[in-house]
Amino acid sequence: MNNKRLLIIAVICLSAAALVIGNSDASQSTISSKIQFIESSHHDPAELKELGIQINDDLSKPNDHSISAKQSEDAVNAAKTDAPGYAEQAKIIEVEFHHITNSDFKLFSEDALKSNPTLSKNGFISNAPCFIVTFIGIERPGKTSVRGQVPKTFTEYSVVVDAISNKVLYGFSYR
Repeated sequence: MNNKRLLIIAVICLSAAALVIGNSDASQSTISSKIQFIESSHHDPAELKELGIQINDDLSKPNDHSISAKQSEDAVNAAKTDAPGYAEQAKIIEVEFHHITNSDFKLFSEDALKSNPTLSKNGFISNAPCFIVTFIGIERPGKTSVRGQVPKTFTEYSVVVDAISNKVLYGFSYR
């Protein structure tokens, strides 16, 4: 009788594990179906400039950089790790490739600095090949320093990923 109970419990546990693993794979394929590699940016150049970001490509024209699907997926995976939950919540995940300069931002992780000698030497991004991974259709509460002021809720979050080392450099929101 005890063996029969143990067998039933084992079958239930294995079934539950298979369901969890199956849902994990389904979740990954759902995320993959949201990824769009775009050739020209939807970002607002004035907003980017205000954030200290200079894209050294013409944002209104498609760029001719040959980027593999694997490189795009790797950038999305790095961004997902940096911004947990946004990939699942997003309606669309846009991936762009640009050469970026941002001399204002200097708070990089030790890992990012070690992985990119130019970044380590200069202390800032200078015409660096990067991916911008944007999670669109999310709800990300902002912050405010004014007591009583309701913070803005952002619907997009972008992560800048070094295209050479695949390390996350920083993230930003303005929409």
